[in-house]
Amino acid sequence: MNPFSLAFAQLWRNRLSVGALIVLLATAMALGVTIGCLERGLRQSSARAADRFPILVGARGSTTQLVLTGVYLQPAALDLMPADTLLKIQSAPGVAMAAPLAFGDYAGSHPIIGTSAQFVVGFGPLASGRPFVRIDEAVIGSAVPIAMGGRIRPLHGTPEENLLEAHEHTELSYRVVGRLAPTGTPWDNAVTVPVEAVWAVHHLGHEHESGTGSRDDKDVSPATPDTAMRIGPPWTRGTAHPLPAIVVRPHSIGDAYRLRQALKSPTDTAVFPAEILTGLYGTLGDVRTLLTFAASGIEGMVLLAALLAIVASLASRRQALAVVRALGAPRAYVLGLIWTEVTAIVVSGAVLGLVLGLAGATALAAWLGKNTGLHLLIGLSWHEALNVALAALAGILAGLIPAYLAYRQPVDTNLDAS
Repeated sequence: MNPFSLAFAQLWRNRLSVGALIVLLATAMALGVTIGCLERGLRQSSARAADRFPILVGARGSTTQLVLTGVYLQPAALDLMPADTLLKIQSAPGVAMAAPLAFGDYAGSHPIIGTSAQFVVGFGPLASGRPFVRIDEAVIGSAVPIAMGGRIRPLHGTPEENLLEAHEHTELSYRVVGRLAPTGTPWDNAVTVPVEAVWAVHHLGHEHESGTGSRDDKDVSPATPDTAMRIGPPWTRGTAHPLPAIVVRPHSIGDAYRLRQALKSPTDTAVFPAEILTGLYGTLGDVRTLLTFAASGIEGMVLLAALLAIVASLASRRQALAVVRALGAPRAYVLGLIWTEVTAIVVSGAVLGLVLGLAGATALAAWLGKNTGLHLLIGLSWHEALNVALAALAGILAGLIPAYLAYRQPVDTNLDAS
């Protein structure tokens, strides 16, 4: 006799309760899959974003915040450095490129970053247009919904976060002359402009050449249209212009380590963003381990509850199983029948769990991408598949318990009970 046809007929007869068990198991297994996929995608995307920032220089303070703001464009009030710090770095041996990063303004919800054309070109070939060459030009990220040739008027702060203090700069507007190719990083949502433009709209472009004295002693009037068109000198004179961060690209790995040490001072710090990420990954890994243990515990409890439900159902099936035995089926047939039913439930739950886990990770990745600008690549790995397979194997082996209980039930007693 073939136990499979009878097993699946029994499952179909009780499809509502069986479906509930499958969904319960799938939900528990999906949690672990979602955690694994999301954590791996976050690691890969954040590391990809940091590739373009070998060394980040900033004023003394939180190095983690420096990386989060400089690389991932998370808003924060960083301490400022004088512009002569940039000049010193640019002239240092082993420096292939040193570019300023100035933050604070927005185009709608898109951050405007003051930097250099050389840094923009470092992102790779532009999808369209060209780098900026004038102070009133901008290159936008691939996700910024502004057409080529469109005008951008900078806004200090975002209306969503600061309704009272956000205000529009009227001194200067930018014309979009280029668009970056997609990078999968927060810079896809950014607007890059000449750093001189950021200084100009904040009235920092015409302070005294000596760079000494207080702000009250200096002319801080807006830039005139003629001087506002120039990029580069004369801003390099003096120390009037503040900078939140500087990104440095060395010629070699050896230069990178030497520069990181050389650029540290009592007032400034230099970090490898990759090293900061390593520390964050350690914390992220600890959280993942904790969540994975929690998910495993939930899987175990759900599996135990499912087995208890199957054992409890055996009481209502004693007569039917006794009839099968009376028709000539051996004990092993009954064992195989119950074990097949349990296996079908567990395997169905595992497969559905993989699907739900992947779907959940994809949905969360989309949400994170919208809020952080990181493009997370989500996919199953052998790690998630192995965890689900081990959980399913444990369930299949545990299914021998109710199967053995059915195997031991006597035929004559159960028939008399009817």
